[in-house]
Amino acid sequence: MRAVKFLLTLVAVAFVFVFGFGYGRWYSTRPAEAKSGHRILYYVDAMHPWYKSDKPGIAPDCGMKLEPVYAGDAPPAAEGQGPPPNTMLIGQDKQQLIGVRYGQAEWITEGQTIRAAGRVAADETQISRVHSKVEGWIEHVSADFTGQLIQKGQPLLTLYSPEMLASQQELLLALKARDVMSHSSLAESAGSGE
Repeated sequence: MRAVKFLLTLVAVAFVFVFGFGYGRWYSTRPAEAKSGHRILYYVDAMHPWYKSDKPGIAPDCGMKLEPVYAGDAPPAAEGQGPPPNTMLIGQDKQQLIGVRYGQAEWITEGQTIRAAGRVAADETQISRVHSKVEGWIEHVSADFTGQLIQKGQPLLTLYSPEMLASQQELLLALKARDVMSHSSLAESAGSGE
C-alpha cells in the first residue's frame, strides 16, 4: 500500500511538472498580440523605421530584432500610404518613459539667476591706434581713460620729440631767411630766397 501511494505521488508530481512546462512553452510562443491585447500591424527595424516586415525576425541590414508596431501606436495613414520616409514613430508608452510632454509654446520667466563666467571686450572694429613715427615722449594726454569718445580733430596728446623740434627750428629759420631775402635790393637774391 505504501508503494502505491509513493507511485501515485510520483505520477502526480510528474504530471504537474509536464503540464507546467508545456503550458509555459505554449504561453511564451503565443503571438505578442495575444499577450498585450493589441493587434500587430507590422514589424519594423528600430534603427531603420522605414524597413517593414509582416513577420517577426531579424533586420537584414543591421541584425537587430524587429519590433512590433501595434494598432494603437501606428500613425494615421492616408489611404493606404505609410508614414513618410525618415519618420520616427514613438509609441505612447515609450513617450511616457522618455518624458515627452506636449504644451502650448509660451514665454515664461523663471525665478532663477544664472551666473556664468565671461569677459567683456571692446569692439575691435571701433579701436584706432595712433603712431607718432618719431622718437620722443608724451607730455600730456587729453583722452585720459579707456572708452572716452574722441571727436574728429580733437588733440589726443602732446608729444615732445627732439627730432621734430630740430625740424621745426629749421623751418622757422628758412621762413625768416625767405623774408629777409625778399626785401633785398638785389633781384637775384630776392628770387633765390623762395
